[in-house]
Amino acid sequence: MESAVKSCVISYANATDITIEPLKQNIVRDYIPFGSDNLFPQAIARISRTSPNHRGVINSKTTFMIGGGLVSDAYPELITKANANKQTLSKVTKNLIFDDNTSGNAYCEIITDSKKSFIYFNHLDFTKCRISKDEKYVIMHPDWRKYESTKQYATSLPLYPNFEYVTSENGAKLLRSVYHFKDYEPEFTYYGIPLGVAGKASAQNDLETHKGD
Repeated sequence: MESAVKSCVISYANATDITIEPLKQNIVRDYIPFGSDNLFPQAIARISRTSPNHRGVINSKTTFMIGGGLVSDAYPELITKANANKQTLSKVTKNLIFDDNTSGNAYCEIITDSKKSFIYFNHLDFTKCRISKDEKYVIMHPDWRKYESTKQYATSLPLYPNFEYVTSENGAKLLRSVYHFKDYEPEFTYYGIPLGVAGKASAQNDLETHKGD
C-alpha cells in the first residue's frame, strides 16, 4: 500500500531537502480489536460528525486547548514547518487534540535520521490505526471494515520509544515511530476511551432529533 503520508526532510546541517516517497511496507501483524466489531473508532467518529451538540463540545474543547498556537524562539523552523506537508506544529497538535477529544486516542508519527539532525511530526487519523497483538506496533489500514480481504494494504510502524529504519523508493533511510496518546479508563489497557463516552446515548438522541429537522 502507498501510505497517505508523503514526507520529506530538512537537514538542519546543510538545509538540503530529501524527498521521501510513500511507504510500501506490507508487514501485517495481528491486531487488537477496538470494540466488539473493531469499528468503535468509526462509530464515535460518525457521532462526532452528525451530532451538532456533541461536535460543538469537541470543537470548543479543542479550540480552548490549542489557544493561540505554539511558539518557540529555540525552534522557529519546526514551529512553522513540522512536516513535509508544510503544516505548522500548531496545526499538527490541534489535529492530535481533536482526535483525543473525539476518541480518547491520538497517533503522532515521528520521523528522524540516525544523526538526529532533524525531526518531523505527522498526525495520523485515529480511525485508521490499531495496536498490534504484540503491543509493539501500530497497524494502519485505509478501511478496517474490509481488512480481512485487503490485508495487503496494511502498513505498520513501531510504537514509541522504538524506532525502525524505513527505506523509501529513492533510497532515503529514515527512523520512524508512532507515539500513541490515550486517555486512561479502568479496564481498558490498549486503547483510550473518550471522556464524553458517558454521554454517547445523549449524542445519539441528538443525532436522531436532527435527522427529523
